[in-house]
Amino acid sequence: MGRYVARRLLQMIPVFIGSTLLVFLMMYALPGDPVRALAGEQHVDATQIAAL
Repeated sequence: MGRYVARRLLQMIPVFIGSTLLVFLMMYALPGDPVRALAGEQHVDATQIAAL
């Protein structure tokens, strides 16, 4: 049972790194500004953009 738990914990490391990399690359590949996408059609001034 201990070997199983150790193996699963070791498998968690590359899965965590891979999923983190995938999410980062997906966010990097999105067109436009993420803050503008969050705002949608609303008017957002510079102070609110800086806060986000």
